[in-house]
Amino acid sequence: MVALRDPVSASGTLDILAIADPGEQEALSAAIGAFQLRAVVEPEEFLRQVENDRPHVVVVCAPPATAAVVEAVAAVRRRRLGLRCVLVNATAAMDERLRALELGYDAALPADTPRAELGGRIAILARAGSSRGTTRARIPIGDGAELDLSRGCLLRDGRQVHLRPKEFHLLETLARHPGRAFTRGELLDRVWGQGHEGNPRTVDVHIRWLRAKVERDPDAPMHLVTVRGRGYRLEPEAI
Repeated sequence: MVALRDPVSASGTLDILAIADPGEQEALSAAIGAFQLRAVVEPEEFLRQVENDRPHVVVVCAPPATAAVVEAVAAVRRRRLGLRCVLVNATAAMDERLRALELGYDAALPADTPRAELGGRIAILARAGSSRGTTRARIPIGDGAELDLSRGCLLRDGRQVHLRPKEFHLLETLARHPGRAFTRGELLDRVWGQGHEGNPRTVDVHIRWLRAKVERDPDAPMHLVTVRGRGYRLEPEAI
C-alpha cells in the first residue's frame, strides 16, 4: 500500500481510496488537489478497505483491478448509496465502461483521459461526499415524504420506501435544488455520469417510478413536476 498525504480527512473519514499501479497513484495524487488519497495495488486489500474504511470516493483503475473487483465495488455501492465510484480502464474497453455505468458507477473514463480532467471529476465527487455530514439528514419532498440521506431511502408517512440506487440519486439531485428545473441531459450527467450514452428517456422512466412512490396520485403529480420544454423540478410544497 502507498499512502499519499495524510490518508484520513479532518472528519475522520477517508476522502478517496484508489486501486492503481504506482505510477498512476502518483498522477492521481498530483491531480486531486487537497483531498486525501490512499492508494493500494492488491485487489484483496483494496476491497477490504472499501468495506472497512468507508471512503467517500473509490477509484478503480483496471489494471490492476479485475472485472471481479469492478463488480464487487458496485455491490458495495448498492448497499452504501453515499459511496461514489469511478472506473478508469483501457481506452479501447468502451463496453466495460458502459457496463460499469449500468452497474451504478458515477463515471467510467478511458485511461487516456487528461489527468487534470480526471482529478477534477474525482475532486467534485469527493467534495460532495465530504459535505454530506454538514447537510440535513433528511430533505422534505412534500406531502408526508422525506428523503433520508443517512439511510439512503425514502420515508413516506414515517415508513421506509425502497428506492433503487438511481432513483435515490435522481430524487436527491432534485431535492437538493427545490424549484430548479433540470433538463434530462443535466440529470443524466449528474445521476448516470458524464459521458453516459443512454437515452434521455431513461430519466422519464425513473421519474415515473419515483412518482409511484412519492405522489399521492402519480397520474396528477404535485411534487415531481414536468417542466414543458425543459425537464423536471421538485416542488416540496404542492403547487
